[in-house]
Amino acid sequence: MIAGDELGFATRGGVLIAFNVSEGKELWRWDSDTGDVSVLAALADDSCLVQTPTQVIDVWSPTRAKVYMSGKAMLGWQGQVYRKHN
Repeated sequence: MIAGDELGFATRGGVLIAFNVSEGKELWRWDSDTGDVSVLAALADDSCLVQTPTQVIDVWSPTRAKVYMSGKAMLGWQGQVYRKHN
């Protein structure tokens, strides 16, 4: 996922990696302390919504993150966030 003009996000296991898309240079990492995370959305404020097994978390930096919602989420066509019901 890409946010802004130069900021991209990727995950590996439980880690979110922010990188410069032009240079491919890693900027920072955020460890979720879970076994698995996935990028849900890159946001206009250069943060990233990630899905953990139990929560959606908005991550701005390696030290700044907050729970956006509990449970699993999905995105609508126009960027709305919906809670998934199993």
